[in-house]
Amino acid sequence: MDDVVQAFEKDGYCLIEGFFTPEEVAGADAHVDHWLQRWDELKGESTEYRQRFGVHLKALPIAREPEFTALFDHPKMVEITKAILGEDFEPVTGFAFATPRDGGQGWHKDSCDPEPGRFTLNRLVYSRDYRPEQGQLYVLPGSHRYYGFEEDGPNDEDLPGQVVIQPRAGMLVLVSSHCAHRVGINQTDDIRVVLNSRVNRRGVPTDLCDLCTFRSGRWRHSTQTFLGK
Repeated sequence: MDDVVQAFEKDGYCLIEGFFTPEEVAGADAHVDHWLQRWDELKGESTEYRQRFGVHLKALPIAREPEFTALFDHPKMVEITKAILGEDFEPVTGFAFATPRDGGQGWHKDSCDPEPGRFTLNRLVYSRDYRPEQGQLYVLPGSHRYYGFEEDGPNDEDLPGQVVIQPRAGMLVLVSSHCAHRVGINQTDDIRVVLNSRVNRRGVPTDLCDLCTFRSGRWRHSTQTFLGK
């Protein structure tokens, strides 16, 4: 566990292959499959948000399903969360983001707070294997140590030092909201889904991720407002 904490503190993220078995994620994956078959019923993101930042995805309404919550309430998930945040942490929100063909999510940080200790912890879990062309996860190690981005630029270009992660069933990726990350463009007709349950240290504002920053500017989710660079 110490190596996980050290990696997270050093890089702003850490990756654990096979954190869950295929059997442990099967229940959540069944809910994913159910909503992928009802794709046209789901609402997408706002037009301005998509146009400005190249974000194209939909949220699957499964975060309150027992099979979803069981993953994030699992003793080993609680243990690793406590190792990073301490004994006293609290849930913020849970969601399942689904990325269709031509969808992705450009370089961004989920929060803009300059204080290193005030971050939200993203706990990303994948319920099935995904091919590289369905959109890989990109993270920028060490980017949690500085505010925003070191330079402006396109939200989807490769950055020096980036790490590329191919999602696999049972994988857990822990990402600080201060760590820059993106999702590659899905070039297939097979939708890519990530499960996420966010948590905070007690005392960190629950709306910390209301204001996020992309390489091309900041966005406030609650008012759907572009705030410039």
